[in-house]
Amino acid sequence: MQLLTGIGTAVAVLGIGTAVALPESRDALVQFGREVGVFDTPPPRPIAIDLIIDVSEGSSGRNIDYHAAAIDALLGAIADAPGSMLRITLQGARALDAAIIGTIISTTPPRRHRRSRAAHRAQFIAAQRARLLPALQSTVAQQRAWRNSPIAETASWTTQQSLPPSLPPETERHLIILTDALEVSPHYGDFECGPLPTPDRFLRKLQRRGAFAPGSLAATHLVFIFVEPRVAQPPRCPPMTLAHLQQVRTLWETAGATAGAIDITFHSRLMPPPISTEQP
Repeated sequence: MQLLTGIGTAVAVLGIGTAVALPESRDALVQFGREVGVFDTPPPRPIAIDLIIDVSEGSSGRNIDYHAAAIDALLGAIADAPGSMLRITLQGARALDAAIIGTIISTTPPRRHRRSRAAHRAQFIAAQRARLLPALQSTVAQQRAWRNSPIAETASWTTQQSLPPSLPPETERHLIILTDALEVSPHYGDFECGPLPTPDRFLRKLQRRGAFAPGSLAATHLVFIFVEPRVAQPPRCPPMTLAHLQQVRTLWETAGATAGAIDITFHSRLMPPPISTEQP
């Protein structure tokens, strides 16, 4: 719809008669037209979100309150960009044990009116939350808390999963991991209790097994959420220091940058804001 045609339509709806020529008046009128559904508002570009939940022993991913907070925020993000995907993966004791709990594609509001869009958004979030959260928490409750935490290979396995056919290959992706970020695996080391590898050695280990391969995180934001220092370490482990945690972050930053990630961020809570979506 052309701008002048749209303004004329809005003027007729308002009973004004003629459009005001001042730019600020025109902008206000266009904004009003979008709110009442007279003008089309370009929807944000769809995005693809993969949420991995690390449920290993002592991980923040075992906290059911964090599950709810993450799902609420991410459902809101995809609701704001119709056609977007949220896929939830539960990390296993091995990368091959990872399980996809659910995949959601956000829908387009049937009406353009602002209130209709808001109602559609609220209904979408409530319905999908009611579907996802009980299934996730029931699965977690039935699983034993194993010590292994194969974060690297689970993340790499997840990035190899295809996007839904409705999303173009160049869709911006968000790989979000709810975890303490402490890898524990026979291939990459024990970030919780053992000595940490140097960044170069970590990269060599990843490359040897094809994890975090160059380009595998292109057009992807790598985000670690609810990364919290543990209140108490197991008796078998040395005390966790801030220097150790910083070294762990450096390892993931190095791996993510080598894989071509747009950025690599860590948050002790949920990322603020959850995810921004831009209009084309």
